[in-house]
Amino acid sequence: MEDVNLLFVDSKNRDKTLYPSGNSYTLHLTTPIRNITRIDLVSAKIPNTAYNLTATSNIVINGSNVSMVPGFYSTSSFCSEFNNSNQTTVRVNYSAAEGRFIFYGSTLSSLSASGQLANIIGITSASSFNASSNPVYATNTLYTGMKLIKSANVIDLSTNDYVWLDIDELRTPNNFDAKSLISMPAGGPSAETGISTFLQTYQGLTSSTSFAMIHMDVSSGGIKTFKEKTDYLISNKYPSRIDNLTRLTIKWLDINGLPISFNGLDNNSFMLRIHSLKHVPDPDRPVTLPTPVDMSSGVPQRQRMIAIAAIIILILGLLIIVFYKPIVADDV
Repeated sequence: MEDVNLLFVDSKNRDKTLYPSGNSYTLHLTTPIRNITRIDLVSAKIPNTAYNLTATSNIVINGSNVSMVPGFYSTSSFCSEFNNSNQTTVRVNYSAAEGRFIFYGSTLSSLSASGQLANIIGITSASSFNASSNPVYATNTLYTGMKLIKSANVIDLSTNDYVWLDIDELRTPNNFDAKSLISMPAGGPSAETGISTFLQTYQGLTSSTSFAMIHMDVSSGGIKTFKEKTDYLISNKYPSRIDNLTRLTIKWLDINGLPISFNGLDNNSFMLRIHSLKHVPDPDRPVTLPTPVDMSSGVPQRQRMIAIAAIIILILGLLIIVFYKPIVADDV
């Protein structure tokens, strides 16, 4: 027989002194659940508030810095924040047709950025060109008399396509991920240069064995609501049953196996459907008698003959005892 229980978990129930962030916390079950064989993820709510710019960074325009504060930037919010900064006469526009940012200004000559900001604007270092020299922009009244710098590639401002729900007590060997290989000296990263023997290892940390992977198909700043009926089935069967579940040690991870920063919006929750056995057979109590030992094989011929002779002698002895009558002498 099988029991099915629902377990609700909410980060608001954590001890906020011990666990100030909602990306890592431990909760204890009010009633332990035993002999678990399978667990399904029924639903979950996760904020998509990870920043794509995690530190104040500068765009260098004509040698001067324009600072951008941390945030989860979309194309429109980046244009708005940059153009309202009043730090430069240069402006930026997002061309939806091209999927690129176009910086423009009458005195614009050069632009550079690094790290996350370079990824956001699609520019590491570039020099300007005259709008009038390009027939695409020459007739655009927004760029009349302007010099332009355009992103080198299509803009992608997404942060996490997926997040990983990692629960220490419910990890499963059935979930994997794929990583690139890198070469490393046989002595490790600090080994002396010139060593010709290299080992192949994986790039970065891994999120494999985590309990669940959840697709974050909502815009930055939104809340992802996962439902098994409308999203997809997440069900983990455990090769060896979980004997006793009394707590959950929870972490929300990114693709590199690192904790996600929710940037203050730390409320997340999920519901589990837990399948467990009502009655577990006692492994020390055999269901039937053991199979009799086969005496016809594996026993030497001489030992078998001795055993047979002993049995015959025993039978003869019993017969003598049963039929023996003592002889009594006649009285003289």
